[in-house]
Amino acid sequence: MGFMKNFIKVVMALFICANISSSLFAISSKEEASAPKKSSWDLWLEKHRINYDENKVICGTIPDPLVNVHNGFKADNALDWLEKVRPSIVEEVEKLYSPRPPRPSSMRFEVVESGEAFGGKAIRKQIRIYVKGDTEKELSFGVLMYVPKEAKSVSPVFINMNYYGNHTIIADPKILTTQFWIRDGVVGNCEIKNSTPPDDIRGIRASRHPVERLLDSGFAYLTFCYCEVFPDTSDVSINSNNISKIFSDTAYPYKRSAISIWSWAISRVMDYIESDSLLDKSRVAVVGHSRHGKTALLTGALDTRFAMAISNGSGSMGAKLSRRNYGENISSISDKYGYWFSDELKKYAFAEDKMPIDQHQLLALMAPRPVYVESAKADRWADPKGQLTALVAANPVYELFGAKELPTMANETVPFCGNTGYHIREGRHDLTYEDWEYFIKFAKKHFGTAQ
Repeated sequence: MGFMKNFIKVVMALFICANISSSLFAISSKEEASAPKKSSWDLWLEKHRINYDENKVICGTIPDPLVNVHNGFKADNALDWLEKVRPSIVEEVEKLYSPRPPRPSSMRFEVVESGEAFGGKAIRKQIRIYVKGDTEKELSFGVLMYVPKEAKSVSPVFINMNYYGNHTIIADPKILTTQFWIRDGVVGNCEIKNSTPPDDIRGIRASRHPVERLLDSGFAYLTFCYCEVFPDTSDVSINSNNISKIFSDTAYPYKRSAISIWSWAISRVMDYIESDSLLDKSRVAVVGHSRHGKTALLTGALDTRFAMAISNGSGSMGAKLSRRNYGENISSISDKYGYWFSDELKKYAFAEDKMPIDQHQLLALMAPRPVYVESAKADRWADPKGQLTALVAANPVYELFGAKELPTMANETVPFCGNTGYHIREGRHDLTYEDWEYFIKFAKKHFGTAQ
């Protein structure tokens, strides 16, 4: 009898447990069903460990920009830094971005159109730059130039690549339209595809190219579409058709990386500037937004003919410290945009602390020439604090050259215009008129104007 009672108790207990488990499972299933599913973007961010929490930021010891990366020699004067430290940093930079192609074996410039613009206050020129290497190919890309007509002397210059074609920077009907592959995107309310009729997007990017304001300030403005040089896509069937095809694998035995080749093209524009009597080759600033900002910094670092480099929201592998784990990181950028860089960069995914250099050393390669960094408060992906941190970390190199006006971390909220420059503005990842006002002020401080 006792056995039966105990048996019944056990059966009832199991029944109750089963019901409770069933209820809990039902509740759990219900909660899982009602919980919002993570988007592919959220899953991608998790995969690459993207952090937006300052409390979780880890920033290890960054390399001393005064020290030779290979042998540990530390410079205590400008000459030693230039001769014994700078070359080692350049070598490591080239490993990450891939060396730029060599100079063309031949080059020619053809002015395909010219005229007056802006009611006669400017001269417009449209130039094809033709380049040849060691192959039979001669390739070219188109440059659009505006220069003040009444300048009293040669004009200082801003060079800024554009994203969707020269005809998109301003609604000037005389600008020749693009005849090459352009990237897809959305500008304002307009969805741009490679098949979009060029005239439908004429002047659509005018907000990023305040040409008349620059002319009124005494500056010339030159631009070209980066996709004409190297199509901005990971599709090898498209991007392999880039301007570096003028070189054989023997003449250029490196990975043909986009940023390196865009930078090489900017240097070819400098070659043209040196040939134009309207332009001052000693006062040329290269400016760029986002991936173009990375390119501008690389160009200024490797081609010392540029008197100034301006980075606008350049982020990872631009002005942002790689060792600061906030926003875009090496894992995410090498996964999504591996064709921008050398394959060497992939080695440092989640291992940024093992990188031989960091981005403050790229900024320092501009010394003693002025460099400027822009951030936007809502541009967390580019890590505004990480960009300013890198600029401040470049100070010791500028100090070797006698620089006294240098930024501090207090400039997180206060714009700075000294030997180097920085500002942060409200808003998102963009190149705005407000940014250009800061750039003009900085360039005037160092260049003056032609008027």
